[in-house]
Amino acid sequence: MARLPYADADQLQAMLRRSPFPEDIHAGNVFRMLALAPDVGAAALGFIYALLSDSDLEPRLREVVILRAAQRSDAPYAFAQHAAIATSVGVPQAKISSLRNGEVPDHVFDERERAALAFADEVLDRSHSSAPTFARVRERFSARQVVELVLTTGCFRMMSRLVTLLELEPEPSFGVQALQRAGEPLRA
Repeated sequence: MARLPYADADQLQAMLRRSPFPEDIHAGNVFRMLALAPDVGAAALGFIYALLSDSDLEPRLREVVILRAAQRSDAPYAFAQHAAIATSVGVPQAKISSLRNGEVPDHVFDERERAALAFADEVLDRSHSSAPTFARVRERFSARQVVELVLTTGCFRMMSRLVTLLELEPEPSFGVQALQRAGEPLRA
């Protein structure tokens, strides 16, 4: 059982009206928890939606980074939700399984992915990136993409903390359908 009661239908509708998601969407537990703070929850959903739909990062790479943040944050709820999204955009099961186990083997991940994951690890662990890791990322990513890597990692660290600290109950994945209902075609 979650540590806080989920928002009621009126709170949920108030939040959804101010978010990029339709009001009649299937609202998972994380939406219902965010709706306890409808204005902030709507802003959080807008930010998440922008990262998932307007980012210059390829969807597969973005989801690999999100899964890393969820796994490193010990957030099985977030990992399960984004494993389904990762699958829908073409992330192979071998990568998802490796990330679930906290592994980044060279034979599973390419150099660009390993650079992004090393950078994400430093974003998750400290407030600075080492010069070698940052140089490795800059060789492979535009300035915009570096900023988006930081924002994606940080956002999903925050959401992982929310779902874990408030002990949201696991549920079937709803993210793929939520993004499609919001008008965002998932691209591989």
